[in-house]
Amino acid sequence: MRQCLPPPSFSMHKQDAAAANTAAKRANGRRKLVLDDARAHDRVRRSTYEESAAFLALKELEQEIDAVTHREHVDHIECVRKYERVKKTVRVYVFHTTREDGEGYTLHVVGRVVSPRREDPERGGSADGDIERGERRFSQFIRQMDISIDGTQRCSWLLHKSIGAKDGFELRGTFGAGSGGVADANVKLWLNHEPEIFSVAPDLARMVGSLFSTRGKLIGDLWGYCAVNRLISQEDSCEVRVDDSLLALLSSDGFPVPANKRVNFQALCEYVCAKKITVIPPIELKYKIRVGSTAPSKPDCYDIDMDVPNKHQNPTGPWLDKHNFGRDIDTLHGRIRAAMMHIDAHKARREYYCGLQ
Repeated sequence: MRQCLPPPSFSMHKQDAAAANTAAKRANGRRKLVLDDARAHDRVRRSTYEESAAFLALKELEQEIDAVTHREHVDHIECVRKYERVKKTVRVYVFHTTREDGEGYTLHVVGRVVSPRREDPERGGSADGDIERGERRFSQFIRQMDISIDGTQRCSWLLHKSIGAKDGFELRGTFGAGSGGVADANVKLWLNHEPEIFSVAPDLARMVGSLFSTRGKLIGDLWGYCAVNRLISQEDSCEVRVDDSLLALLSSDGFPVPANKRVNFQALCEYVCAKKITVIPPIELKYKIRVGSTAPSKPDCYDIDMDVPNKHQNPTGPWLDKHNFGRDIDTLHGRIRAAMMHIDAHKARREYYCGLQ
């Protein structure tokens, strides 16, 4: 049986492709060597010649501009991905009614979004009137509610186990023997933020500039801090250098920092989300139940400010409206132009003196 051999042209094309691949690898290696030599020469020059005070001031100005720009960029990205969040006031009413025999009571916890169209100043806000279309109900603003009477938990409500939205809750009970018709109620409300908002540790809050933040926004602010302070490794963008602020942050809870002071950014984010953020504690409303002491027309009233998605507007519209871009841009452009002229003059003088050697 004769063996079938490939045509000569096939072998020639294969050899040409292998030769081209080898040449490309050699060219890439030469370019990498040239780039490494340039970086090494630049490091030697920076270590030999001290930077002037004017150049250091310009670097600080550049870092400040980068930080402000990055924070605005993060806000804009959140607006594009989701609806713009607007400030809303949730008004909570706590009151009770008693039975005719005076031995039992019904505790009411009612809430709604404050609407200027339906407010009655003389009564501190009226709950009368139809609910506006698309308006969220009270139970959609809380993810958990616990009610305790005289230190004993009597009721616990969870959002993910409920069916349908509610405007209020009721708890029926009786006065204990020897209480004299008085009972102390404690209502705890865990707010339902979308996405969930956490409390940031003080040392981390000084770095990212926020006491309360979501996980996504916190990671974005942390990356912006590393980018503004030139901490991202040029060899591997997944690693960041640890400066004094990061070292103090990581050393507080025993995070292992290598000798070269380089850590993986993903490991840094996992550490921050596990150790440096905590769940916001619940809001406690204390109320005293007495026989015939309070009428439902004058309940205890509490206002809670929350961020609510505004689904009736353009997602980026409110973000653009709240910034006076014309004045701010003109001011920043003037500062940047003046700084660039100063930098160019400084670079020219530096190159002149460096060329004298």
